[in-house]
Amino acid sequence: MYGSTAISRIKAHAENSIAMVDTKTADAGGMEAEIAARAGGDAMSVLALSSDEVIQETISRGRDLGILTWVDLIHVREPLRRAEELRKFEPDIVIMHIGVDDQRRRGISVDVLERDIKEAVERGFKIAVAGGIEGENIKKMARIGASIIIGG
Repeated sequence: MYGSTAISRIKAHAENSIAMVDTKTADAGGMEAEIAARAGGDAMSVLALSSDEVIQETISRGRDLGILTWVDLIHVREPLRRAEELRKFEPDIVIMHIGVDDQRRRGISVDVLERDIKEAVERGFKIAVAGGIEGENIKKMARIGASIIIGG
């Protein structure tokens, strides 16, 4: 089960839960927001590596449709700097994210983002964390201020 059908089924079985559609949008943000909304999604993601125009369009159209927009900082070399650049668009959530492939190849974990997560929370961002989070890291991420822990 994939795509819009999956979201519709999730909402049918868990109507009081938030269905985040992990679109990882890089272009056509308005159209992606419409697809996520039609499927019943409550939130969607846009890549922070996208142009400011794509991010602004995704957030704007998402707001029009009642969809939250989460900006995913995966592969961004200076995540705090990029989060600050995007503050003017008022993203609902900022996702601090180290991809699993990067973790394996570089021998690192989401722990490398600990300082950035703490600082982002102190700066007033609502933070989600993602990237192979398990075991003690779940507790640690919650303790340092992550509002949302993404698994999978």
